[in-house]
Amino acid sequence: MEGYFTHQQFIIHYIEFGKGKEVLFAFPGFGRQPDDFYMLEDTFGEKYRIIAFSHFHHGKSEYPENRITKHQIKSHELNDIFQAFAKEKNIEKYALLGYSLGGKIALSILQYLPEQVTALYLFAPDGIKKNKWYNLVSNTLIGRLIYKCIIYFPLPFHLLIRIMNKIKLLSTRLYKFVYNQTDTFEKRMQVFKVWLTYKRINPNIELVQQAIAKHKIHTHVFFGRYDKVIPPEIGKNFISKIKRNAHMHVIYVGHNLICEKTLHYIAKHPGILKPLEY
Repeated sequence: MEGYFTHQQFIIHYIEFGKGKEVLFAFPGFGRQPDDFYMLEDTFGEKYRIIAFSHFHHGKSEYPENRITKHQIKSHELNDIFQAFAKEKNIEKYALLGYSLGGKIALSILQYLPEQVTALYLFAPDGIKKNKWYNLVSNTLIGRLIYKCIIYFPLPFHLLIRIMNKIKLLSTRLYKFVYNQTDTFEKRMQVFKVWLTYKRINPNIELVQQAIAKHKIHTHVFFGRYDKVIPPEIGKNFISKIKRNAHMHVIYVGHNLICEKTLHYIAKHPGILKPLEY
């Protein structure tokens, strides 16, 4: 099932599938679509009715153009959208799943509405540690000017990262990731719009950790062993502050964790989809 939800200036596109009694809000990664999560149906769909949302600037969700470079959406506005959505759908409790960029959205919702969250599943989540390049482009004038040059004149940038890869200053995996995200004008412009739009969505990780512990939120965090974009080291400190309320899992893949290897791992560890015992 496909649907749209309008809240003030924002239009949110979503798809819905699964036959479980509980509800799971799912947020995909940058450049990805909610139908990526169809492959989760066999694993998560027995327990959950999955509602997967489109990000702004990714096709069907709509964001006001006059708020990209100024007056960007704030955390409380983002959370108001999903609180209003849950109210309209008569959803009192829900689990959260976020992959990469979607992790930042899930963490923000949990920070503001922890009493409504039953479980948290994060896959290579953005938002735990601030990205210096993201901060440069989204929060500084010089960063925006440099990236605008890259948008319209990408060749010098692509040559630079290729040289960095050749002299071992940039791993091959990270080089390929960056190149694949910027190899067309449309992709470069999408990066610019998304980074600016979400610049004010910065979860307070300490408050998130406290909320998980206080509300005993069933939490599992997944990282790719070979991920150079959001490496497993980022998760270790996050998990250590939560102690027994969360588990960390390392899968032998790169950044793309929404894959068969991850689903096979979850299937072999059924406790991931069951509440933690205290």
